[in-house]
Amino acid sequence: MTGTNENIPEVTVKLFAHFRESAGNVKEVIIAARTVGELVDELMCRFEGLKGQISKDGKLRLYVNIMVNGVSISDLNGMDTKLNPDCEVAIFPPVSGG
Repeated sequence: MTGTNENIPEVTVKLFAHFRESAGNVKEVIIAARTVGELVDELMCRFEGLKGQISKDGKLRLYVNIMVNGVSISDLNGMDTKLNPDCEVAIFPPVSGG
């Protein structure tokens, strides 16, 4: 994100499974973003290996789970979910088990 006079919150983002691997084994990163959509765009710009894996054309891929403070963005406002400095965002693929 380039310099503006607006206060853009810095948010902790945790990456899991193949998203972590695609980001060069980065477990956690700080991203400045006002919404989840901005966060995802910045994340894909910063980590070439994530490009297109999380979203495409501004839409979240069906297999991606994003949680803000433990709540799925599908239960919030989707990619328009607003962020603040206290937010912790977790991004992970579907989890299955038996």
